[in-house]
Amino acid sequence: MPRQGKSTVESVTTESLVASPEVDGSKLKSYDEIIQQRGISTRGRGSSLLTLVIFLAGLIYAIRFIYLKGWFSLILPQWVSFKTKLFRDKATGSLRIRITICNNTSESRTFKQPEIYFRKGSKVRTFRINNEFFPLTLMPGISHALVVDVGQFYDKVGDLKGYNRVSAGIEQVNGKTYKTFAWPQWLVFK
Repeated sequence: MPRQGKSTVESVTTESLVASPEVDGSKLKSYDEIIQQRGISTRGRGSSLLTLVIFLAGLIYAIRFIYLKGWFSLILPQWVSFKTKLFRDKATGSLRIRITICNNTSESRTFKQPEIYFRKGSKVRTFRINNEFFPLTLMPGISHALVVDVGQFYDKVGDLKGYNRVSAGIEQVNGKTYKTFAWPQWLVFK
């Protein structure tokens, strides 16, 4: 028997509220159906994220395995790096050139004496650098740097006054040569 002054509340389910006729040819979905669809769509994203993480971990493991076995040296190209840098000495202000040779191949290479080229238009003056290091044999993965004072050439050879572009080159024993671009002196700062 209900108490007086208090009303009784009927329990109403969401199914009974939303179970309604079609609106514009489509049936309205209940709250439970909407939540269920959202749960399905988020589960699909989680599995693709897990697949991506597993794929990346496997890829990193495979790259590490290939690197440790030394197979990258078979895949990647091998070359000899020959670089020059023209600069001025900070203490004296004299012009210098740094010649760097790096052997990035799988076998040792032997190089003859480097040459320094002085250019003026189409005219070229060549000087061979003789010292105790050349002929130089570089083992795989080893480099060698040599610094030459270019200013002494201008001091000792009077004909070089107009030759303002300087470059370098080196030749292997088998005949292959490496040369660099001729940099003008005015482009070099202290």
